[in-house]
Amino acid sequence: MHRKGADMNTVIQSAIIAAVLWSALNVLSIALRNPHVNDHSRVAAESPLFKVYIPSACRNCVPAGRFVATSTPPVPHTPACSVYSGCIRTAKADYDSDGVVDSILVASFNSQGQPLRTESDTDRDGAVDRVEVNDYLVDGRLARSLWSVNTDADYEYEIEYRYSDSGALLHRKRWSLPGRTLSFVEEWVYRADGTMELATVDGDVDGRADIERRYQYDSNGSRIRENVFRRGQLDLVYRFSISRSVLVNTLVDPGPGNTIHPKSRIDYTYNSSGSLIRVEATRRDNSVVLWGDEYSYNTNGMMESVISYYTRGIPEAMTWQFYDDDGRVAKMLEGEQSEPDVTTEFTYVCTR
Repeated sequence: MHRKGADMNTVIQSAIIAAVLWSALNVLSIALRNPHVNDHSRVAAESPLFKVYIPSACRNCVPAGRFVATSTPPVPHTPACSVYSGCIRTAKADYDSDGVVDSILVASFNSQGQPLRTESDTDRDGAVDRVEVNDYLVDGRLARSLWSVNTDADYEYEIEYRYSDSGALLHRKRWSLPGRTLSFVEEWVYRADGTMELATVDGDVDGRADIERRYQYDSNGSRIRENVFRRGQLDLVYRFSISRSVLVNTLVDPGPGNTIHPKSRIDYTYNSSGSLIRVEATRRDNSVVLWGDEYSYNTNGMMESVISYYTRGIPEAMTWQFYDDDGRVAKMLEGEQSEPDVTTEFTYVCTR
């Protein structure tokens, strides 16, 4: 991961790992294994507008590849996509370009196109070693997720979601099974106008926030600042502004005890259709590029490629996506620099 420095203690590490696991559970699809893309999603989620990357399973259902700026946490489920309604999707991945399938993931979707069940072979031995199951509320919000190993009778985790009467996410709790021992808590607090005021993560369930985010807004209700505390110490400050309609700027300042993260600026650039075409972080003292991602789209507005770099113009990692006639991802190529070394092919069986 090239976007974040190493954490200073295992408690914070545990909290971040748990958050990443939850993100993977939400998508319940073959995620881009490009480490730069995955890490960038985490960095974007820490920016002042709580930006949310649209998962590949639904890029045909929303503005392609766009980072959606919201003032409240996202509803934790993959958006409904009609092209996946009633479908069973099989993804076969070849990790070393030898023509042999190394991993298989099978996902089934409900009539709204939301993932219900995913069976995956994570250790590449040809056998299912993880099962993920989702339960939804009648309005489509995710109510509960279960993770199991090998069989449905061997669940490892249960993740529950609770909402306010207005539909805002109040908390997400992870329970370790069997025994249902609480092992991870995220909570959100809102202002009277519905904007988010506070977000906390308690990774070791000791009643104290390991990560705490406090948000500030201008008189128009636009978020302008986010202070991130780790174990009570100010760690990062994000300041947000828009210089023009196609460019969003975030200034990042390390806290007094943070010697890892430099003062930096993150620019999000969009095209005229509202799709993200570049994200780039630079040092504010000398404008040296820290990292960047560039996105391209086909004529239908669906994402075609992602290029990640440390130095502009020199690819560090690349991902290419290809679609079938129904707008579903049919093939994905991933690799370091410009050579693909991972191939994932998708097939679909649909009842609709």
